[in-house]
Amino acid sequence: MLFTVTATFSDFATSYEQYEASGPAEALAQFMMGAEALSSYDERLSAAAAAPEGHRLVHVAGDTRGLWIWHLTAKLEQEEATL
Repeated sequence: MLFTVTATFSDFATSYEQYEASGPAEALAQFMMGAEALSSYDERLSAAAAAPEGHRLVHVAGDTRGLWIWHLTAKLEQEEATL
């Protein structure tokens, strides 16, 4: 099944990625491990966030497929940019 993962960051930048996955949690894990939008974040922290205990999915649309809210429970820190 194809899933679209969207992420809105604190600066209101938005990322859209699509993944072939068996469920929304797997699609989110793929996003955490491979999304270009997260490439400046520490890989080890992304892996921790991708683990089942690192995030929580909340279904908010009754019986409507595809509407979920992702709550990150692992803290991600962006690496300092070097010029």
